[in-house]
Amino acid sequence: LQPSPTPTPPLDDDFNNPQRDPDKFNYGSLSTDPTGFDQRVSVQQQNGHLEIKPVADAFGTHYNGYTTVSAVDVSAHSPSVEVVQAASGAQTIYSLGSDLNNNFGFMVASAGSMPAALKRKLAITPADAALLLIFQIRLNGQLTALSLPYDPVAHRYWRFRHDPLPNAILFETSADNLAWTVRHSVVLQKAVTPMAVELSSGTSTTSSSPGM
Repeated sequence: LQPSPTPTPPLDDDFNNPQRDPDKFNYGSLSTDPTGFDQRVSVQQQNGHLEIKPVADAFGTHYNGYTTVSAVDVSAHSPSVEVVQAASGAQTIYSLGSDLNNNFGFMVASAGSMPAALKRKLAITPADAALLLIFQIRLNGQLTALSLPYDPVAHRYWRFRHDPLPNAILFETSADNLAWTVRHSVVLQKAVTPMAVELSSGTSTTSSSPGM
């Protein structure tokens, strides 16, 4: 399903309310196969955070989180998130896109928790235990990805920004939500359109909890 028209004013939530705002968010994920949705993955708003706790000691795909009800006009706004604590043994995902085959995503993951296709793209071995910050681009179902060692201080904030001159989506990180560093970019072959935003977590093996 396509998200509804661009929200006005731009979407914002500090997660201080213990209840999900159904006018802002649906449960689920955008960038992962819908057959992997698992409502046992706990999604809670508490202490000013969105806390997602993947299923422990589970095999297969198990994801849950929030996707925005309304699309975000990325030509006018730059959606961002503060990642207070990334997952250990699971994937922490922040993505922007229109559907499963067309999306852009930040992900923190180790080799043991990331999908096999992504592992092959990054030439990651099962022995690699360090957390990586991964930038994923999936266009018409074709996946490309780039990674760097994850630094929870330098990479505390994640942002997507549209640069109109080359018509590119930029992946940016910041330590303080003030000074931003471009980590990756992709030039689009067609005009940018409003897209949904996803905050989710999941695993294909054992997992423990993240927080955003």
